[in-house]
Order: sequence, then C-alpha cells, then structure tokens
Amino acid sequence: MAAQIGTALALRSTDRFADVGCGTGLFTREIARLLLPQHPLLCVDPFAAMLKQVEDSGRLLPVQASAEDLAAQRIKLRYALLDAVLVKEAPAQGSSRP
Repeated sequence: MAAQIGTALALRSTDRFADVGCGTGLFTREIARLLLPQHPLLCVDPFAAMLKQVEDSGRLLPVQASAEDLAAQRIKLRYALLDAVLVKEAPAQGSSRP
C-alpha cells in the first residue's frame, strides 16, 4: 500500500511530506524506506501514545497535532510549505483511538 501511496502522490525524494493521522507511522516508515527522502517525513498525530511508537530513523519526524490544528495553523511545522499530504484514517478532533 505504501508503494501505491507514493505512486499516487508522485512522491520524489526531495518532497516535503506529512502523514496526518499517522498513528504509529507504519505507512510513513515504509514510504520513507522506498523514497529515501532528503528531508524527514512528518508524522502528524494528536495522540502522544501513537507517536511514541514512531521509530526514529532520522527519516521520520513526529509532530503532535490534529488535522484541525494544521488547518487552523495553530502549530508551526518544520517546513513552511509541503509538497504532499496524506490524510488516511484520521479521527476527528475530540475522538479517541481504541
């Protein structure tokens, strides 16, 4: 699935990318493995417990925030502009993960 995501988004190694609602970073980690990014991929999730499971390989950068936080610009990201954003299975603000 990660390869299909990368293809659908036409990702390049130079892209600044964010996975919003990344959870444990499962898909982002695989995208990073395939892409060999020049910039860390942002793993954005509102739940600290999920982000603690994101493996620190230098290719992923955990960011605790919700999609709503990003849309309202309540949080400053490492990059002023993103080339691609993935939002998949992201819960609405105020919901809880099982």
